[in-house]
This record gives sequence, structure tokens and C-alpha cells, in this order.
Amino acid sequence: NSPYKATNCAGFWKRWHISLSNWLKDYLYIPIGGNRNATAASWLILFGLMTAVALMAKTAWVTLLVTSLIGLMLALYLLFPKHRKEYVRNVNNMDTMLLGGLWHGASFNFITWGGLNGLGILTYKYWKKLGPWARSAAAALLFACTALCTHLWPSPALNMFAVAFALFFAGTALRYLIYALRRGKAVTWLDTAWNVLVTFTFISFTRLFFRSGSNLHPSEANEAAWRTAKQMINQIGSTWHGEQILPIVENYSPVFILFTIGMIVHWLPERLKRRYRLWFANMPLWLMLLAAVATVFVIQQFAAADLQPFIYFQF
Repeated sequence: NSPYKATNCAGFWKRWHISLSNWLKDYLYIPIGGNRNATAASWLILFGLMTAVALMAKTAWVTLLVTSLIGLMLALYLLFPKHRKEYVRNVNNMDTMLLGGLWHGASFNFITWGGLNGLGILTYKYWKKLGPWARSAAAALLFACTALCTHLWPSPALNMFAVAFALFFAGTALRYLIYALRRGKAVTWLDTAWNVLVTFTFISFTRLFFRSGSNLHPSEANEAAWRTAKQMINQIGSTWHGEQILPIVENYSPVFILFTIGMIVHWLPERLKRRYRLWFANMPLWLMLLAAVATVFVIQQFAAADLQPFIYFQF
């Protein structure tokens, strides 16, 4: 349901792969406690998957990070009994997204992808509770921390995060400056555009991990996918070569044309989409059959082409 129109991660998952999202909610999220309470399965799933990530990563800093997170979660649960109900909801949400990632493939990168989406949903839940100035301060703090880390431990990944959080802080501050100048009157279209852009950027980043592990044999998925994801992040965080943009567009012009057409259709108003769907449904049966055959033929051409096949073809 036009998922790239989503203004937050939770909204994205209500629009993207709706049947899977509903299945996870009905047969996983609710049975393990939903937003009511945690069950033994809630903690078993969370700590079990986190331990599996630490073992599969085979990297000291990942193991240290996961161990620290487990300790932090236990400490928060014990120290703040008044917030346990909300805490439990967050655990169940994270379990659902982690297992949603695992559903796509039993490898480290798919669990990472699911975990990042779960983190995005939980971050938004707390972010929307903050006021305008608190959000600006939080964005400034994120930028300052990543900039300091980049200075102390230079790396392409930290460069990428520093630039991303700098832009995020600038956009957030500008948004609330306009809000203040208009004496508390929000610019609705500007708010929507900013939220859509941030959501789209975050979702695209998480897919580095998803795409890096698709179409790989399970025996090599963990090592190869993690290496590929790191290479992509290092490329993004390194020096950009603007002179390569035009040759890439020229060499892959059919891909860019198809992408542009797809995005135009995606962003058409819902009323117009409903109109042409009804028009198709009211066509003569022979014409609908002809359109279906043509569509299957085009999909088959993509599937049979000597290109990297689309991820869901393997299912």
C-alpha cells in the first residue's frame, strides 16, 4: 500500500508486505504476550537470537556490544519496575522484527536487518513523545557523538553516520525554526516530506544487510553477506566520485527509466489509483486475460535474464 509514503518505520511495516506483517502479529506478537505482558518465550527468543548473533558474527566488538545490550536490558528491567509493561511491549516488538528477519534466511545479516527495523520502530515510539526542542537537542547530541567518534577513530562507517546525523540535525533544526517563526503553526506538507525522507533513508540503509545476503548458500551466507555489507558501507563512507554518475546512468538507463516509472506510479494520488484499478476490473474478460498473459511474459523475461534475479523469485 504505497510503503514509501510512510512517515515512520511502524507505518512502513503496515504498508509493506501486509500479509506477512499480519501473520507475525497474529501468530507471534500476540501469542508471546503482545502489549500486555512478557512470556518465557519473549525472553528466550530475544536472548537466544542475540546470543546467536554474537556467535555468528565472530567479531570481538559485536560480541561485546551484544553482551553489553543484554546486561543493559536486564538492568533496566530490574531498576525501573514502573515501566515494565512498556518495556515488555518493546521486547515483544523486537522479537517480532528479529524473527521476521530470520524468516527471510537463517543468517546474521537477515537478523541484523530485522533488528534494525525493530530498533527503528522503538526509536520512533520514544521520538514522538519528545517536544520540538528536545528533538533538536537529541539530533545535535547524535551528531556531536558521531563526529567525536569519527575524529578519535576514523573509519568510512563513522564518516557515513557523522554526515547522516549532521543532515538529520540540520533538517530537524530548520523544521522547528520554521515552526517557531510561524508561532507554533506547523507546515504540514513540509513535516510530511521530512518524515518520509528520513523513513525512506533509514529503510534503504537497512536493506544493505538484506541485499548482501540474498541468493547465497547458507554455508557461506554469514561470512560473505557480512563482508559485502561492510564493503557497501565503506564505499558510502569513503570519497565519492561524482564523475562516475553520468556513465552509470548511461550504462544502466533501462534500470533508471524503470525505476522512475515505478516511483511515479507509486506516488500517484490514491484516488487516481483506485480509479484505474476499477477501470481494469470492469474491462472485458478477454482483455483482462490478455493483460495478465503480457504481465507474466514480462516477469518471465526478468527472471530468465542473465542478471541477478529479484530476491523474492527464489521463494
